[in-house]
Amino acid sequence: MGVSQLKMLTDYIDHQEQHHRRKGFQEEYRDFLTKYAIEYDERYVWD
Repeated sequence: MGVSQLKMLTDYIDHQEQHHRRKGFQEEYRDFLTKYAIEYDERYVWD
């Protein structure tokens, strides 16, 4: 990451708590798996 991307990174970190209020970990993880076409079975993903 270069200096030119530092502002973007600090903004992301500053707004991370607000972001996670809207979208929980499980929903975000499912979106990640879907985005990268990773097959998964809900029975084995969560405790």
